Amino acid sequence: MHVQDSQSAQPGLSEKRRELLFALVVLVVGVANVVWRLGTPSDWWFEDDPFVYAAIGGVASPWLFFYDVAANRLVTGPNELAPVLLSSMWLDLWLAPRSTVWAYAHTGLVYLATALAFYFAMLRLLRERLIALITTIAWMLLPSTTVLVEFLSTRHYLIGMFWALMAAMSVDDALKARPGRRGLPLIRVAAFTWLSIISKEFFPPAVLTLTFLWFAWRRDWRGASIPVVLGAVYAIYRVSMTEPAVVYYGNALMSAEQVLKLLLRLPYMTYGGWAGYAALALTTILLWRKARADREILPVIAIGGATIVVSLLVIYPVGHPLSTSWRSFGTWYRTPCVINTLLLVAFAYAVGTLRQERARIAIMMLLLIAVLHGSHRTAKQWDLMKAEQVAEAEFMFSNPDKTLVSEIRAVWFLRGVAALYPERQGAAFVSRWDRPRSEIYTELLRSSRPFWVYEDGKVREGSVATRRRLLAESP
Repeated sequence: MHVQDSQSAQPGLSEKRRELLFALVVLVVGVANVVWRLGTPSDWWFEDDPFVYAAIGGVASPWLFFYDVAANRLVTGPNELAPVLLSSMWLDLWLAPRSTVWAYAHTGLVYLATALAFYFAMLRLLRERLIALITTIAWMLLPSTTVLVEFLSTRHYLIGMFWALMAAMSVDDALKARPGRRGLPLIRVAAFTWLSIISKEFFPPAVLTLTFLWFAWRRDWRGASIPVVLGAVYAIYRVSMTEPAVVYYGNALMSAEQVLKLLLRLPYMTYGGWAGYAALALTTILLWRKARADREILPVIAIGGATIVVSLLVIYPVGHPLSTSWRSFGTWYRTPCVINTLLLVAFAYAVGTLRQERARIAIMMLLLIAVLHGSHRTAKQWDLMKAEQVAEAEFMFSNPDKTLVSEIRAVWFLRGVAALYPERQGAAFVSRWDRPRSEIYTELLRSSRPFWVYEDGKVREGSVATRRRLLAESP
């Protein structure tokens, strides 16, 4: 399953050194992205984070999240299974209690490990170091990947991606191994696949489908049985730990028209701009042209296409909020992370079918420029969101005698902050985004009592105009 043959089946010492050098470049770019460009080690808690850390602090062992229903539902809904995330965050509290520096460093380390796994997986698929490197850097900067680095409560997306990549390379190893030496690679396939699919709901469809079809294509039915068995085990495990449902957190399901709109918006969300449509069109054209010249590529296209389709199906329950925020670069951009990764890999694979090396590199560099633009817009949006939340939290703890009208859409953020720091006395607060509106909120706006609100980059006393604006939007 590759575009072109490598110069040798077993790379020599100099080849391995070049691969390691490029891997070092991946690490350098990753560290620079986390520490310098995004600056997450200096960030504070965000949205779900304080609530999650406060809730899981009293759990005796991280293993409870994997088999104890009550522990798993401490901070998740009845439909969600997140033992990997909760155990990971529990480890943060055990190693460095309430340390944002460590928590973000932990996510950064997972990000770097995943980026390295991505590079070596692309090296196997594309068989061209420079293209594999550019593709990896593009993945590291995708808007959806940027969101995963910025948001501690989505660390398990990165963990699941890491194990999925390890599973893919193990499948490759198993298919290349001699008949008598396939036991260990197949065990690795099973182990890494399982670790990936229990990390987040978005991974089972993609990983199980890809693994099964890849083995089945090569008529390796022993290997193909692994995802079948693991899929059945996962289904039983999920039913025992959750209440499976199509509707998640009360999100309205999309109509056929809304599904079509979401599909039309996904290319924009892949790279954070209109370049996504050009990339998708070029991918289609190049693969179609290659398929006409060489029909052997058809199974590869079919396997990749099927994996993308099932990955689209799994985001259907949360498609409505994703579709309505398609140009916001906010928290919902995490949702299509698997799809975006697959589309990026498909693009790189298609570009790899071009014969001219300069053309391949030029096109990949143009894509990287587009990704940089989308990533910059994403990072800028997250700086604004985090600044607002830090400002409100600081005001709450610094002004216990005042009342804050919170502008943060995640109404549970300040509640989580108060729960995470119970020793600190905070101001009274009500949320503009509570639905339905609380009586306290409405009474405050209709009275003459002063309140404070985040406006124009700082918390200030609400003016008469602000009071009127907030009242006007109340039902």
